[in-house]
Amino acid sequence: MDRDKIIQDLYQAFKNFSRPENFTDYEHCPECYDHNETMKSARLTTLNSEHFGTPGYNPFNFLTAEAIGHFMPRLLELAITGVKTKDNELFLHNFLFHLAPDKDFDRFKDYNEEQISAVLALYDMQI
Repeated sequence: MDRDKIIQDLYQAFKNFSRPENFTDYEHCPECYDHNETMKSARLTTLNSEHFGTPGYNPFNFLTAEAIGHFMPRLLELAITGVKTKDNELFLHNFLFHLAPDKDFDRFKDYNEEQISAVLALYDMQI
Protein backbone atom coordinates (compact mmCIF):
# COMPACT_ATOMS: atom_id res chain seq x y z
CA MET A 1 0.00 0.00 0.00
CA ASP A 2 1.40 3.42 -0.83
CA ARG A 3 2.04 6.14 1.72
CA ASP A 4 -0.58 8.58 0.39
CA LYS A 5 -3.31 5.95 0.65
CA ILE A 6 -2.25 5.04 4.18
CA ILE A 7 -2.31 8.70 5.23
CA GLN A 8 -5.74 9.15 3.66
CA ASP A 9 -7.00 6.08 5.53
CA LEU A 10 -5.60 7.43 8.81
CA TYR A 11 -7.52 10.68 8.51
CA GLN A 12 -10.66 8.75 7.62
CA ALA A 13 -10.28 6.34 10.53
CA PHE A 14 -9.77 9.06 13.15
CA LYS A 15 -12.33 11.57 11.86
CA ASN A 16 -14.67 10.86 14.79
CA PHE A 17 -12.19 12.42 17.24
CA SER A 18 -13.27 16.04 17.35
CA ARG A 19 -10.96 18.80 18.46
CA PRO A 20 -11.04 18.94 22.26
CA GLU A 21 -11.43 22.22 24.08
CA ASN A 22 -8.29 21.43 26.06
CA PHE A 23 -5.46 19.05 25.29
CA THR A 24 -3.96 18.47 28.74
CA ASP A 25 -5.06 18.66 32.35
CA TYR A 26 -4.12 22.35 32.13
CA GLU A 27 -4.97 23.07 35.78
CA HIS A 28 -2.52 20.44 37.05
CA CYS A 29 0.63 22.54 36.89
CA PRO A 30 2.30 25.36 34.94
CA GLU A 31 3.91 22.89 32.52
CA CYS A 32 0.54 21.30 31.69
CA TYR A 33 -0.89 24.78 31.16
CA ASP A 34 1.97 25.73 28.85
CA HIS A 35 1.65 22.52 26.82
CA ASN A 36 -2.10 23.01 26.57
CA GLU A 37 -1.58 26.50 25.14
CA THR A 38 0.98 25.15 22.67
CA MET A 39 -1.43 22.52 21.42
CA LYS A 40 -4.29 25.02 21.23
CA SER A 41 -2.18 26.96 18.74
CA ALA A 42 -2.05 23.94 16.41
CA ARG A 43 -4.67 22.70 14.01
CA LEU A 44 -4.85 19.23 12.59
CA THR A 45 -3.39 20.50 9.32
CA THR A 46 -0.74 22.76 10.87
CA LEU A 47 0.60 20.57 13.67
CA ASN A 48 4.32 20.06 13.15
CA SER A 49 7.33 18.74 15.02
CA GLU A 50 8.04 22.20 16.46
CA HIS A 51 4.92 21.88 18.61
CA PHE A 52 6.62 19.00 20.43
CA GLY A 53 9.68 20.87 21.65
CA THR A 54 12.48 18.70 22.93
CA PRO A 55 12.58 15.34 24.73
CA GLY A 56 12.91 17.20 28.04
CA TYR A 57 10.00 19.57 27.45
CA ASN A 58 7.39 17.92 25.29
CA PRO A 59 3.59 18.13 25.37
CA PHE A 60 3.16 14.54 24.21
CA ASN A 61 3.55 13.21 27.77
CA PHE A 62 0.62 15.31 28.94
CA LEU A 63 -1.91 14.95 26.12
CA THR A 64 -5.29 13.48 26.96
CA ALA A 65 -6.53 10.41 25.11
CA GLU A 66 -8.97 12.66 23.24
CA ALA A 67 -6.17 15.01 22.17
CA ILE A 68 -4.05 12.13 20.94
CA GLY A 69 -7.00 10.67 19.06
CA HIS A 70 -7.70 14.02 17.43
CA PHE A 71 -4.09 14.52 16.36
CA MET A 72 -3.26 10.84 15.68
CA PRO A 73 -3.52 10.98 11.87
CA ARG A 74 -1.28 14.03 11.70
CA LEU A 75 1.17 12.56 14.23
CA LEU A 76 1.43 9.40 12.16
CA GLU A 77 1.80 11.44 8.98
CA LEU A 78 4.70 13.36 10.53
CA ALA A 79 6.24 10.11 11.74
CA ILE A 80 6.19 8.35 8.37
CA THR A 81 7.23 11.24 6.15
CA GLY A 82 10.69 11.72 7.62
CA VAL A 83 9.99 14.99 9.44
CA LYS A 84 12.82 16.05 11.76
CA THR A 85 12.63 17.66 15.19
CA LYS A 86 14.40 20.87 16.11
CA ASP A 87 17.21 18.62 17.42
CA ASN A 88 17.51 17.16 13.89
CA GLU A 89 16.20 13.77 15.03
CA LEU A 90 13.46 11.89 13.24
CA PHE A 91 10.05 12.74 14.67
CA LEU A 92 9.32 9.02 14.32
CA HIS A 93 11.70 8.20 17.19
CA ASN A 94 9.98 10.61 19.57
CA PHE A 95 6.57 9.45 18.43
CA LEU A 96 7.26 5.74 18.94
CA PHE A 97 8.60 6.38 22.42
CA HIS A 98 5.42 8.19 23.46
CA LEU A 99 3.03 5.89 21.65
CA ALA A 100 3.80 2.79 23.69
CA PRO A 101 1.18 2.06 26.34
CA ASP A 102 2.25 1.83 29.95
CA LYS A 103 0.54 0.55 33.08
CA ASP A 104 -1.14 3.91 33.72
CA PHE A 105 -2.15 4.94 30.22
CA ASP A 106 -2.96 2.78 27.21
CA ARG A 107 -3.24 5.19 24.28
CA PHE A 108 -5.09 2.61 22.18
CA LYS A 109 -7.75 1.47 24.64
CA ASP A 110 -10.47 3.73 23.22
CA TYR A 111 -9.69 3.12 19.54
CA ASN A 112 -11.96 1.03 17.38
CA GLU A 113 -10.86 -1.72 15.01
CA GLU A 114 -10.70 0.61 11.99
CA GLN A 115 -8.40 3.02 13.85
CA ILE A 116 -6.08 0.29 15.09
CA SER A 117 -5.96 -1.27 11.61
CA ALA A 118 -5.09 2.12 10.06
CA VAL A 119 -2.18 2.49 12.48
CA LEU A 120 -0.99 -1.08 11.92
CA ALA A 121 -1.02 -0.54 8.13
CA LEU A 122 2.05 1.64 8.67
CA TYR A 123 4.04 -1.45 9.55
CA ASP A 124 3.37 -2.91 6.10
CA MET A 125 4.46 0.26 4.32
CA GLN A 126 7.82 0.54 2.62
CA ILE A 127 9.23 3.90 3.74
